[in-house]
Amino acid sequence: MNQKSKITVENQYALGLWAHYLNTTSDWINKEDIITLTGAGVSPEQAVALLVASAGGLAVDEDQQDRILFRDYIQPAVHALAPNPYRQDRFYQLLKGKTGQLENIRWGTGRYAPYECFVFQDLVQTADGKIIPQIGFFQEEFFYPALWENERVWMSITPNEIETMRLPLEQAQGKVLVFGLGLGYFAVKAAWKNTVEQVTVVEKNSQIIQFFTRYILPLVAHKEKIYIVEQDAFYFAETSFPSSRFNYVFTDLWHDVLDGLPLYRRMKSLESLAHPSTRFGYWIEPTLRYYL
Repeated sequence: MNQKSKITVENQYALGLWAHYLNTTSDWINKEDIITLTGAGVSPEQAVALLVASAGGLAVDEDQQDRILFRDYIQPAVHALAPNPYRQDRFYQLLKGKTGQLENIRWGTGRYAPYECFVFQDLVQTADGKIIPQIGFFQEEFFYPALWENERVWMSITPNEIETMRLPLEQAQGKVLVFGLGLGYFAVKAAWKNTVEQVTVVEKNSQIIQFFTRYILPLVAHKEKIYIVEQDAFYFAETSFPSSRFNYVFTDLWHDVLDGLPLYRRMKSLESLAHPSTRFGYWIEPTLRYYL
């Protein structure tokens, strides 16, 4: 097996290990274990990484291959995050502690337990081709605004939402088109920018639109910049791209990579219908591109 193939296999194994941990054993870590490990002289990040490795069945002390996997894929993925920068996010502050209900749409508060691991940024690729997920944790409880539809999280103002929207928001200017509304994080923060003239949001879920316009939009400064169109995103793109001119188009129609890949491919195929100067952005695009 050549080096490239070896790294590909390692990438797949490590990503699978992380996916299994986050989806099935995320409550493995408790504060008492962290205190024991940090008392022995390791940092909180090292303690969390060691416990994740243990949950994944890695024998870091006994097996050389497991030790290498830990060194290359587990330890560099784990980051202790400071909560205050996220709590100070302007949109987070706008929604913090508020609740609401509209039929099967519920708005309230989600929670991360101390040392609970979560994805907080796109995948990172090293110079030699290793793919490292970005996993964060807080050393204290962290509460965040969240929106549920039929008890499934539709959108939440977590570090992952804030970090993965940072670059697209920097790129947004002029007339902005957004596919997907959610809690309105991107649309509202784009509207707050002086360099953004107008934000058109295309959303096909009428309940999400009603919820946003009833509970969130009245709280928003510069809400006059935001226009909402109830329509399917792909129909809008196919019929409006040839005749409309947007400076920036941002697509956020998926919950994760699994449901995002086909939607990402489809919207990418429609870019050619838009004006040549239009710039496109996609939520978690670096991660989606890895899986293509």
